[in-house]
Amino acid sequence: MRHGSGWSGWAAILFSMVMGLLSSSAQAEEKKPLIVSFNGPAGEAYIGKFIKGIKATAAQNGYDIEVYENQFNQAEQDQQVQQVLAAGKKPDVFLWWPSDATAGLGSLRALYKTDVPVLKINQLPNDQDKKYIFGYAGPDDRLRAANAGKMMVEAAKAKKAAGGKGFNVIVLAYPHSYGGYNLSIN
Repeated sequence: MRHGSGWSGWAAILFSMVMGLLSSSAQAEEKKPLIVSFNGPAGEAYIGKFIKGIKATAAQNGYDIEVYENQFNQAEQDQQVQQVLAAGKKPDVFLWWPSDATAGLGSLRALYKTDVPVLKINQLPNDQDKKYIFGYAGPDDRLRAANAGKMMVEAAKAKKAAGGKGFNVIVLAYPHSYGGYNLSIN
């Protein structure tokens, strides 16, 4: 999937889920529903497209959105969560894209305890965090990694069948602390 076109589709799916969840609260009050998103930096192309997509889709559908970016640093993201909670903000939904799903479990738990629904973004739910989220939007990194492995094996076989020898693989990845990286490599 190309990054440029992929997130507009994800944004539409994500907002369909969120709109269904918020429809009753939006009708009960005149104020715009608020979405708070915790995610990585907009300067990273993939995340930048995601942020642009959720902001545009929120505006188009009459939602306010606050986006908190971190630099792939779970401690920074944890601090942002604590600041939002300490300020008494109670949005209609939290979007949670952790830098490190395991290290960020405490922050996810804190968001969950507010009784505000939490939608996890981009990293597949795991056994520890499933009970704290109402849904997930994003890719299946395990499936992507399995498909990439199968394609490499097929390419190697095709090269060998054509009389070629040797085969090189280059792996490009996020920082090791990023959860999706570990799923793809493992």
